[in-house]
Amino acid sequence: MKTTECSEVSQFLESCNIKAAVYHAGMPYSQRAAVQKKWRDGEVHIVCATIASGMWIDKIDVRFVIHNTMSRSIESYYQESGRAGRDNLPAFCVVLYTLYDYFRMRRLMRYRNRADMERLNSMKHYCELKDGCRRETLLKHLQAISFKCKNDSQPCDKLLQFQI
Repeated sequence: MKTTECSEVSQFLESCNIKAAVYHAGMPYSQRAAVQKKWRDGEVHIVCATIASGMWIDKIDVRFVIHNTMSRSIESYYQESGRAGRDNLPAFCVVLYTLYDYFRMRRLMRYRNRADMERLNSMKHYCELKDGCRRETLLKHLQAISFKCKNDSQPCDKLLQFQI
């Protein structure tokens, strides 16, 4: 999510009486530290952040990671989503995806190498997966472990598909 998108999402959430804050690398250190403290202390319930925020998250009770756009690769998505559920309690990661996201990223990455474009295409496939298991697809891509989903008929993540 871009810096301007972070601000827009945060403002929208605030207009819905949800305590939200913005966090991105372009903010002065003192401002970033204040957001971190408010979030850790529960004064802020949602932090709208660019991917640059991931390195400071040491809060173990994160319940949701919501991506306002697709990640550039499955590897990035895996790392970003791993910020949730570090206390071994249920946690969820949601990707809000439209085809526009893919084309916007592809345009931004047009000068990158073929491997980067293949990673972006794999992430697009992951976002658009309608049959099979998202967890199985993720682990197979990462070559982490041999995993076979017990629920072959539907995605095991109970994915809700939206057409936008």
